[in-house]
Formats: sequence, structure tokens, C-alpha cells
Amino acid sequence: MFPLRLKKFIKKKHYDLCLHTQIDKISLEILKKYCKKINIKLIYDAVEWFSPEQFKRGDKSISYKRNDSYNTKWIDKQYYVIAISEYLKKHFLDRNIKVLKIPVILDVQNIISKKNISNDKLVIMYAGSPGKKDYLFEILNGILLLKKEEQRKLKFIIIGVTREQLVNICSVENNIIDKLSEVIEIKGRISRADVLCELEKANFTILIRSEKQRYAKAGFPTKFVESLATGTPVISNLTSDLNDYLIDKTNSIVVDSCDERSICIAIKRALALSNNEKVYMCQEARKTAINYFDYRLFITPIKNFIFEIGKGEANDNFKKIKN
Repeated sequence: MFPLRLKKFIKKKHYDLCLHTQIDKISLEILKKYCKKINIKLIYDAVEWFSPEQFKRGDKSISYKRNDSYNTKWIDKQYYVIAISEYLKKHFLDRNIKVLKIPVILDVQNIISKKNISNDKLVIMYAGSPGKKDYLFEILNGILLLKKEEQRKLKFIIIGVTREQLVNICSVENNIIDKLSEVIEIKGRISRADVLCELEKANFTILIRSEKQRYAKAGFPTKFVESLATGTPVISNLTSDLNDYLIDKTNSIVVDSCDERSICIAIKRALALSNNEKVYMCQEARKTAINYFDYRLFITPIKNFIFEIGKGEANDNFKKIKN
């Protein structure tokens, strides 16, 4: 049904540009053919490139194949690309496709940065969907490596994942969850408003991704930007383009690798921070979001990119964009 609705929609009026993410192959062919026929410029919003390891069937998975085909074949020289990461930008430039890099952007100025932190315990928060890509298994095992007196100073809030999902999807053993029952609080799925309330009380969020798998190199973690925007520094290893933004003990605690021992060391370093250092890091996290991820910073680059696309066109709309 979508291909038919798309065909009717794009014929209703003339468009100068068409920007899209990943749609089904039939709809894509309809769009490309029609836009080429009447000279509509096409922009592809490239935000991910899956790794075979993410799927049970590996590179035979239908979702993997479609995503891979988008990045390697279907997006051709008919296109311009907005890429979310340096990895994707370089990939499309190597294919002689014009690219503008834009990371995850938010209305940072209108996100409330309100911290209500207790000094009793260090609160680390994870919020996400269940899966192995965020290394919850390694995080929990890293916490288990802490001394008992260190564990007593820590509270780890897990949002978006149930105990059953930790066991069945993330391969966390029940006995590990039991051993950490005084440390971890598993909340499962909660409302966005409740997530923001939890963020107010958190000293850090934690984000661990593979340094080797392509999905982490090509993507850019939304939750990283959301955390900084609320004034919550992150405990994270350096994947994607995070090295361009994270400064250890300023807006983050940088983890050397995604193994449990490195995670344990990073948490120990966070536990050793003074209250003044924690306040400073919250302030710097917020500054990072304002200085790098507010959408207003990208209005002019986007305007210029669209104007460049329309150069040579006898079209007043492109001239209006430039002005």
C-alpha cells in the first residue's frame, strides 16, 4: 500500500527536493524514477550501517541485506547524502557522492537541565532497548568486580529492560543479578517523563559499544546527546565520533575498552570523584550539548548544502534558501 500512496502523493504537486530515510525497495524505485524524470533532487539521510553480528542469521538477514544495499548500491550518484557520522561521510565521499555530516541534533536550549543529586551514592543510569549491543552483560560483570564497600556506594538504574530480558537477551546470569540486588534497580519500560526524572537524580549515564563492529562506527548514539543535554555526563568508550566530543573527567569518564575489567576501572574512577568534581562535570556535559548538538548550529550549513544542490537551477526557491 505504501508504494501506491507514495506515487499518488509525489504527483500532487512539484517538489524541488525529496529527503528520505530507508523505505522499501519498491517505493525507492518509484521515487528514484519519478524524481529523475522531472528533476527533483534526492537527499538520503544516512544514520546507520548494520553489522552482521547484530542478527541471528548474520549477513543473510533480510534487514541486514536491505540496509547494506542502501549504503553500497541503491544510493547512487543521483543522490546527495546527509550522514550522521564521519564513517558514513567518508564511505559516501569515496563513492563520489556529495555529503554533509550532521550528528544527532536536538533543541538543546529548550531541554531542561535540572539536577537533584544525592551525595549518598553514585547513581549510574542505563536507558535503552534490550540487546547485546549495549554490553549490559559486561557492565554488570564489571560492577561485580568492585569491592563490596565500593558496591555499597553505587546505585545502577536499568531502564527499558526487564530481568527476563537481561537473562534471555543479554545473557546475564540470574545469580549475577541476585548478587547485585543491593546495587541494581531494574525498572523495565517507563514513560519518557519518568526517564527524565531518573536523569535528574543520575550522576552519570553509561554507554558501552563495540569498538570493532561497523554499527557502532557508522551510527551516532542518540542517548549520548540526550544525556549531555540534561547535564548528565557519560561513562563511555570511544566509538563513532565520540572522541571529538568527550573529554575525560570533564564531561565524561572515558572507558579504555568494552571489557568488564575496563568498565570496573572506569566506575572506580567515578566513585573517587569529589562532589565538586561531579557538579563541574554536570555543567560541562550541558555546555558540550549546547556547543555541539543544538539544531540551531546547523541551520546555516544545511541551507548552504541545499543551495549548492540547487545551483544552476532556474528556481527561485533555491535562491530564497540562500537568502
